Amino acid sequence: MSKVGKKYSSVLEKIDKKKLYDLTSAISKLKEINYVKFDSTVEIAIRLSVDPKKADQLVRGTVVLPAGTGKVVRVLVLCKENKVAEATHAGADFVGLAEYIEKIQGGWSDVDVIVATPDVMVEVGKVGKMLGPKKLMPNPKSGTVTNDVVKAVHELKSGKIEYRVDKGGVIHVGVAKKLEIIEKVAEQLKNAKGVYLVDFHGVNVEDDVKLRNELKKLSGVNYSVVKNALIKKAIERSGVGSSLIGDLENATGVVFSNEDSITPGKTLKKLIQDNEKLEFKSAIVEGTYFGKGNLDLIASMASREENLSKVGGLVRQVVAGTPKIVNSLMFSLIYVIQEGSKKRAA
Repeated sequence: MSKVGKKYSSVLEKIDKKKLYDLTSAISKLKEINYVKFDSTVEIAIRLSVDPKKADQLVRGTVVLPAGTGKVVRVLVLCKENKVAEATHAGADFVGLAEYIEKIQGGWSDVDVIVATPDVMVEVGKVGKMLGPKKLMPNPKSGTVTNDVVKAVHELKSGKIEYRVDKGGVIHVGVAKKLEIIEKVAEQLKNAKGVYLVDFHGVNVEDDVKLRNELKKLSGVNYSVVKNALIKKAIERSGVGSSLIGDLENATGVVFSNEDSITPGKTLKKLIQDNEKLEFKSAIVEGTYFGKGNLDLIASMASREENLSKVGGLVRQVVAGTPKIVNSLMFSLIYVIQEGSKKRAA
């Protein structure tokens, strides 16, 4: 058996091979154990237990990922002159027909996906033997042979991926990249009114699900588990939250609040009281940094809802007391006038 590196060995120690991880826990674990420095791709493999040699068990299709894949997709549209303007305006990187057929015949394939209209498939068929092995041949089943080139290009640029079962009955596709995660966290840092860091090292799956469910109940709050190195890069990219960098140790969960900056602190305090393994690291609330021992201070502050309630009550009191205030002022004014009249008469 070949030897494995120290980093790979340390990763294996963090994975319980006897444990079945749900999707949320698996993603959290993936972010925790990732150790490479390059912009790696997150891949998913699903064993379907089908026989792809049988036509009725050949599983393939496409799906548009809601947040994209983080990869820049280069699209070539092969079409006649009447579709060139549409394809170009839609964002295709290369558009044309004869010149690109000629380039492909010469060995060129510097694209990720090729879209073709049905009326040019005869021409595309001439380079089928070159495109097929590279998985670039347009196919109606994958939506790359279509007259609606605008829709096809938009979907591909937005994160449309094609999946197909392999010889072993497994679907294996890449779904995200680290750079995408960094950009997403950077954007959340810019927009958040409150950012909380928690250490969930040692927290079991049941308690992790409870944490997520409680935070989901809060309006405008998002919770995610992100590798410390990626959080640091996101902070550097966004220019927000530099005071948090020193607290990026162990397993880190990040709570972003876009509406009420205080309520997440109150919720976290209750959760931490119920689970000693969950720890508060630090937070930035309305631009102010709070260290490890300051969660109680944050939780003691009035939330947005509580402040609105107090303001509403104060307004009601003022409105309700307005006649009494006016009457009191009138009586005082009358008294002053009367006293003045008495002094002048004397």
